[in-house]
Amino acid sequence: MPELAFVCYEQPLSERYRSFLRLENLFAQLEYHIQHPQPWSRRAALMSLLDLLNVFSQYDLRGEFTKELQTHRGGLERLRGHESIDEARLEGLLAEFDDTIESVRRVPSRFAHNLLRNNEMLAALNNRAAIQGGGFGFDVPSAQYWLSRPDEAQQHDINLWLAPIDGIDAAIKLLLGTLRDGTEPQPAHAAGGTLVQKTEPGTQLIRVLIPADLPVYPEISSGKHRSVIRFLEQTGNDLQTEPTPQDIDFMLACCRL
Repeated sequence: MPELAFVCYEQPLSERYRSFLRLENLFAQLEYHIQHPQPWSRRAALMSLLDLLNVFSQYDLRGEFTKELQTHRGGLERLRGHESIDEARLEGLLAEFDDTIESVRRVPSRFAHNLLRNNEMLAALNNRAAIQGGGFGFDVPSAQYWLSRPDEAQQHDINLWLAPIDGIDAAIKLLLGTLRDGTEPQPAHAAGGTLVQKTEPGTQLIRVLIPADLPVYPEISSGKHRSVIRFLEQTGNDLQTEPTPQDIDFMLACCRL
């Protein structure tokens, strides 16, 4: 189903997948900005890089990713021999999981901590990042100099700083990609703007796809046994939020292993 005509909202059901989604967004934000050589985009890329480095300096996520990759791989392994399974595609996916697991294991420990400590410019920017409007040339002249350097030199540095976490980026894309692709969105109906349903065991991610021209958005809450999707409207110039009384037809995917 094409998603261009829909706005997709996602709700993770565990802290692990909440972290995965945050990292996915940070990587996507960074990848977007590094494609544009303008100084403002490169500065935004540096700030996204600092966000990633701070996450990795506080938490050793290699074990989390390795465990989840192995769990996903085990689920795929059990599909061998099923009549409806494309064996060649399955073998290729299993090999991709094996390669990604090895890439995650090769991620150096404390690399983010060491980079933030030893790279003078990144350390100075990081110290100013918590200040609103901090990190400009009068605060960190080394960053202003870096932003004035040729695009090739900047790209070389960015690639060097990102190289240790390429395996994590690949793991996020593989985990979330297979989780999303494994569940086809189905039509759903929220009578009076609210849908309450049972949460199936193993559900990791709830995806709500709403027609782009529908002026509502979902508030998704989920516990161990049930999920509630409530649709809201924004009204007035101050964008006050209130529940919609309308029946809402949308697409729903409850993604699980």
